Amino acid sequence: MRLVNVPNIISLSRLFLAPVFVWLIANSRFEECFYLCLIAGASDMIDGLAARAMGDQTTLGKYLDPIADKVLLATIYVSLGIYHLLPLWIVILVVFRDFLIFGGALLVLVFNIEYDIRPLMISKINTFLQILLVLWLFGILAQFEFLRAGQLIGYVDFILLYGMIVTLIWSGAAYVIKWINAINREQITHENP
Repeated sequence: MRLVNVPNIISLSRLFLAPVFVWLIANSRFEECFYLCLIAGASDMIDGLAARAMGDQTTLGKYLDPIADKVLLATIYVSLGIYHLLPLWIVILVVFRDFLIFGGALLVLVFNIEYDIRPLMISKINTFLQILLVLWLFGILAQFEFLRAGQLIGYVDFILLYGMIVTLIWSGAAYVIKWINAINREQITHENP
């Protein structure tokens, strides 16, 4: 079984962007953050499409892709929070959900419970909204002219922020329910061999 393939290299490169974002945010290089975030967001779609198109999906890729997403987005959100560019409560929600997902997945693995590792659709929607929110914020911080649409900014801020928060809470709850169901199935299997 091959571990290294083009989709996995794309995911790995996204993982290595995390320290670059920390440096860019610390140095107020928001235009570069915007374009790099656009590239990272596109690479998130490309690696999955490439794996399916090439018929080259690997177990490593199934884990590496969501790990790269979570590490990169958590790093960006924490950095934005540290530099007071995003409210701390948003950062806490994003990071808590990621720890919840990793913790639950780790418990399921440790106890060797049969579990479908594919991400839930609501989680994919939340990841997309998290990316859009930071893209929007980087664009505003970079003072891009096309984002200076007066009242439109307030509406987009509201829709992106609260859409991201609703899907974040929904996806966290959906994962908890998924793990509880997997654990219950495992217990029923052991009680009734």
